Amino acid sequence: MGINLDIPTLSVVCVLLAFTYSISLALIQKLQPQIKGINLISLALFTLGVGFLLLSYGNNATLWLTKILANSFIMFSFTLILHGVCQLRGYPTSITNHGYYALPLVIIGLTYFTYFSISTHARIAIVAIYTSYMSILTFYANHKGVAEDIAPSKVLLSSGMLIYAGYALFRMVYLPFEHTIKDFMVASWVHQYAFISLVIMIIFIGLSVTWMLAGRLVATIYDTSLKDGLTKLYNRRALEELVPKEVTRAFRFEHQLSILLIDIDNFKQINDIYGHQTGDQVLREIGRILKVETFNNEFSFRYGGEEFLVLLPETTEQQAEVIAERIREVIARTPLLPSHRERCTASFGVSALRDGEHWESLIERADKALYSAKRSGKNRVVVSD
Repeated sequence: MGINLDIPTLSVVCVLLAFTYSISLALIQKLQPQIKGINLISLALFTLGVGFLLLSYGNNATLWLTKILANSFIMFSFTLILHGVCQLRGYPTSITNHGYYALPLVIIGLTYFTYFSISTHARIAIVAIYTSYMSILTFYANHKGVAEDIAPSKVLLSSGMLIYAGYALFRMVYLPFEHTIKDFMVASWVHQYAFISLVIMIIFIGLSVTWMLAGRLVATIYDTSLKDGLTKLYNRRALEELVPKEVTRAFRFEHQLSILLIDIDNFKQINDIYGHQTGDQVLREIGRILKVETFNNEFSFRYGGEEFLVLLPETTEQQAEVIAERIREVIARTPLLPSHRERCTASFGVSALRDGEHWESLIERADKALYSAKRSGKNRVVVSD
């Protein structure tokens, strides 16, 4: 059942793959905002490559270098992979303590079975138990992580870790039935295939993490295209995409739908008196207030200039009026201007969706109500007729 490849050759293949993916991830990280875990995974693959590079020297170097140090690097790399995946996928990193605390003990075990009670089987068992345990924990952290990533990329990462962990456990179970190994570098097909499972794991890690990064980058670009850079609320483009969908959903399920159209009172004077930096700060604070005062299923938009729009699904006109009054009061009592004697206020127009109404008509009626609020003294809420 041999695969016609010796272990030094397989070690070199692992070295090349590990170094390639390590450098690739490091370079990808340089091209975009820092994402937790990527540098650790890159370091883990580099450490794994160093471990197999030392292992490839076989009998041409000291036992300390090719047996103890090489396997220590390999095991440590699995702990770093676990740590990196925890950070990347948003899972508590305390789980990595299992690896960090156990590592010194297994290194002592490697030393003992290398110099005092020489046993290649025992060293293989130590490495297999440790690395398979770290792989299973990595699978668990990936599966339970809360970060939003493309589902196939998570499946690919989990598959790589389980393939290696499964074969490592099989390898350990097979050991008692195998003849004594005098030279690991010419070990049987079982240990040769262990390298193949490791190659698969490295490839799957590299591809899955790259896939996750690409997915996050695309999501960030899309999200940025729909968000206003100053207030971090949805922009006009997002409004034209989301409002028609919500209107359609309201008609389909016979739900209520209301909107608030908000305009900051005397905003031109604020810019003229206090400067545009203060004006920008007022816009940011209004955006923050809208985020705080609305629920997850409600959408806030920067409609244009100093105007904002709040979309309220499953909300009647009367309920929308109450929400508008609450937000108006919060804005009025919040010190948004440098002068403590003056307060920044806002006017509100409220409208509710009518049967068969187009979404632009809904906004137009709210705009007329807002205009009425402005004409009747500002800092008030007016409901559309």
